[in-house]
Amino acid sequence: MKTLASLLSWTISQLQAWPNSREVRTLETEAFAEDQFHFKVRTYLPEPFQLQIRFYYNRGHLDYSYQLFNGDPILRWDNKEDVGPLSTAPHHFHNCQGPGHREVFYLEKGSRHRELFSGHSL
Repeated sequence: MKTLASLLSWTISQLQAWPNSREVRTLETEAFAEDQFHFKVRTYLPEPFQLQIRFYYNRGHLDYSYQLFNGDPILRWDNKEDVGPLSTAPHHFHNCQGPGHREVFYLEKGSRHRELFSGHSL
């Protein structure tokens, strides 16, 4: 079984071993139960980039989100189940192209969905 301490430690050690990682910070940790928890860590890459990793573990299921920033969100890869019918579901990524615009790219070749919204970040 995964624990908060073991998965967090593994994630931090992987990021610290990555040559592009300058510094790793734990931003959030919360344990709801021994087998249900989440955490968020961020590594600082060569300026101006940062990579944020969020894991939510719930009784054997792991949700992930990897988000690249340059002050604002640029890309996010995640496995949220609410992306619609995809052959790669739930795995997909988001590309942010300016305020109020989000483009969701599915891992299926040539498949792309654009969604406009206002006031929401990735």
